[in-house]
Amino acid sequence: SAYDWIMPTPIPGKGAILTAMSALWFARTEDIVPNHMIERFGERGMLVRRLRMLPIECVARGYLAGSGWRDYARTGEVCGHRLPVGLREAGRLPEPIFTPATKADAGHDENISFAQMCEIVPRAVAEKLRTMSIDLYARGRDYARGRGIILADTKFEFGTIDGEVTLIDEMLLLQRAHELGYAVSDAQFEQVLASIKKDNKLESDEQFQAALKGEGITIAQLR
Repeated sequence: SAYDWIMPTPIPGKGAILTAMSALWFARTEDIVPNHMIERFGERGMLVRRLRMLPIECVARGYLAGSGWRDYARTGEVCGHRLPVGLREAGRLPEPIFTPATKADAGHDENISFAQMCEIVPRAVAEKLRTMSIDLYARGRDYARGRGIILADTKFEFGTIDGEVTLIDEMLLLQRAHELGYAVSDAQFEQVLASIKKDNKLESDEQFQAALKGEGITIAQLR
């Protein structure tokens, strides 16, 4: 699916692959944060601990792409982070940044500042989520870069079990538009993203949504 639009063509084995990837990363990051996985069963099943979910999408960004780029182009900031002037789309940030978003019950998540996040969860919890998210992103970024893949940004979800912050859901699946960039250098990543936008005649996520819904852009333009 994409933006709540169900694609007509299934991907064989997708569920099994994504479950295996999450299980792999849960095991490789237990030194950073505990996770909810108890054990896997079958190719697609995962037995997990019941917990209380925290209503925040914890996004870490190492590159300026997607909604982060649009916010920067408009205001010079991303979720309250004032960034240097002159950064380019898909360019590498000086340091990874934490850019939380609301976890909406309906519609799409909305980027918020860290101060706004502290109005939703206690500040001590927010600070822990920020540190964990950056550390998890850095672990995945370094692993991917060593294999010719750029991890531009990614999101994590957390909950609590007996007051302990716990990683949940899925992680580092490399399936979102800006999570995965096949490139061996930052310059190539910028070129790849620019080429995709030019070839598909898409300038924003909104145009992509319109294409999926048949509102002015045909799906053929995306192929």
